[in-house]
Amino acid sequence: MWLRGPHLRSNGTSFCRLLATVLGAGLLVSAETPSLLLASSFPADANVLNVRDFGAKGDGVADDTEAIQHAIAASGQSTGYSWWHDRIVYIPRGRYRISAPLTKRYQNGNFGSGMLLIGDGVDATTLILADHAKGYADPAKPRAMIFTTSQLLDRGGPYGGGKNYPVLGEGNDAYENFIESLTVDVGQGNPGAIAVDYLANNLGAIRHVHVQGHEGSGAVGINMTRKWIGPAILEDVTVDGFAVGIDVANTEYGVTLDHVRLRHQVKWALHNSRNVLSAKDLFIETSTNCIGIANDSPAGLITLVQAELHAEGTHSALQNRGTIVFRDSTVRSAEPSLQKQFTDQPINGVLTAAKWAERSPWKLPMVDPPQVADGPIEHWANVARYGAVPDPSYDSTVAFRKAFASGATTVYVPNGIYGISDSLVIPSTLTHLAGMNSALRLIPGKREATFLPEHGMLRVLDPSRPLLIDRLGFSNSEEQIAIEVAGNRDVVLRDIPSVGVGMLARPSGGGRVFLDDVCCGGMRIAGDRPVVARQFDTEGAGTRIINANLTLWIMGLKTERPNVILQQGTGATTELMGGLIYMVLPNPDPSVAAFSAIDSTINATFAEEAFADDRAFAFYLVSSDRGKRRTVARRAFPMRVDAGSGRIIPLLSTDINDTSAKESK
Repeated sequence: MWLRGPHLRSNGTSFCRLLATVLGAGLLVSAETPSLLLASSFPADANVLNVRDFGAKGDGVADDTEAIQHAIAASGQSTGYSWWHDRIVYIPRGRYRISAPLTKRYQNGNFGSGMLLIGDGVDATTLILADHAKGYADPAKPRAMIFTTSQLLDRGGPYGGGKNYPVLGEGNDAYENFIESLTVDVGQGNPGAIAVDYLANNLGAIRHVHVQGHEGSGAVGINMTRKWIGPAILEDVTVDGFAVGIDVANTEYGVTLDHVRLRHQVKWALHNSRNVLSAKDLFIETSTNCIGIANDSPAGLITLVQAELHAEGTHSALQNRGTIVFRDSTVRSAEPSLQKQFTDQPINGVLTAAKWAERSPWKLPMVDPPQVADGPIEHWANVARYGAVPDPSYDSTVAFRKAFASGATTVYVPNGIYGISDSLVIPSTLTHLAGMNSALRLIPGKREATFLPEHGMLRVLDPSRPLLIDRLGFSNSEEQIAIEVAGNRDVVLRDIPSVGVGMLARPSGGGRVFLDDVCCGGMRIAGDRPVVARQFDTEGAGTRIINANLTLWIMGLKTERPNVILQQGTGATTELMGGLIYMVLPNPDPSVAAFSAIDSTINATFAEEAFADDRAFAFYLVSSDRGKRRTVARRAFPMRVDAGSGRIIPLLSTDINDTSAKESK
């Protein structure tokens, strides 16, 4: 059984205690496991790379470094700006000993992106560093076990923007780097070890991962200090031990944390230097002299939703020089200057350095996506068996329809690019469309007359059980919608790139939609059921989100280019819990506001990145309340120190009585 969906959250009294039997699979999960086992295997014909086929033993004795590296090297060469085609590297259950960093390079020697390492679950697949491994002895010169990198596509060259690509693989083209469903253990006697040195952009996740340090072994659990991390998401992650649990730096592009647990660190559990972090269900348990959260720069913004910070010993759960926004979060034991603000009760407000402001505008519930469970792999349907061909010039429309009509609850798409000429309707019997990092593309000149631009390439029209669509990309040279949800059905979209197409159309009557790590198209949504997004990256010109009249909740937003981020109609409500807006280019129309609302509610926390005044929004909000017009200007908010002309926006609100920003005429 392959379980997907929301995961466990600590109850605040015992940390990550779990005892569960996975029904139908006969798998027992131990009491200290941070997540359920997710998979027993991939189908043999899914075009996924198995490290065992490259010589990896997984016996805990053999050195599997070289074998895993060969599998990573085979996962794909650079495809330029069409970056969503790399193959998954599967690490089946076993204990894989390594002695040097796992990284991806292309045949020309350049660092590459698209490193997807996926195991069988934290209790089944372990990558363990050899004890006293060469190069891991010096905490002052830390070295990674897993080292994800960027391509070199930007025009700035190997040192553009101050990055060091030749040595560090830095850059903002670190697309599709995923680490999932495994344990990373730094072994014994490796005080200079970084378990995961992570870089990802636009689409990427560390998900269902347990990172394990040991006394005297482990410098950083998850390091995200290279240029430039994000957008990226960490979901269902436990970091146990290390001097530093999670370390984040730089001003771009934002990281989302969901169901992350940090415990037993020595110096910092979570350290942020200047970046934008959005965290829901963050649980930190510190002892001795460890600091729970250190937000050490005025340019740093952290948004905490239902977080729990527990500290014991002589240091505090919280140190802050930037801005931290709290929603229903608990902080126990802060530094003396802050202690009076925090009790054992959940708090709502904004902390700017040591200045506290009580704020509680948040109204929308924070709903986790539904779980979707696959049946046995032998019952899955492969679209290739029905005639689909991974050739974008070949029309696989009929083959996909036949696979969908097979009655299988899970249909999978072996890695490749598939051409279609008409929209594909998802039947009520189908509950999981597994993309395997494949893509659908409209065949140029072959659009059927019935395939209207406003129709989705995939259409959900009928009510049924929850549906999961994951690891399936959409690309097109014509205006088109990737996914249309018109039927009353819960739909989860996970790890979905839509490039050159809109991401989502959800008309009135459509079911709830949950977006988890999606890029780059926009949304057109209406109706009385909510849309919930975690790590939503939408890029390009025009209006990115049109919310006609529903409730929209986003945790972790990233935008790019001059645009209207959100246009909202009567009766709608949007809450944005953290994110980064980034115009990049000069704004052709400085009068255009980032957010627009008519007789509706917006509450938003975010930061703006801007390296010049003409590359920033002059106005963040224009709203109308019963005919009374209000604008909120950029100058109403504090500068983002050491970040050009950017600003920190602790709370942008349509509430006419809100005092977080001065009104401007």
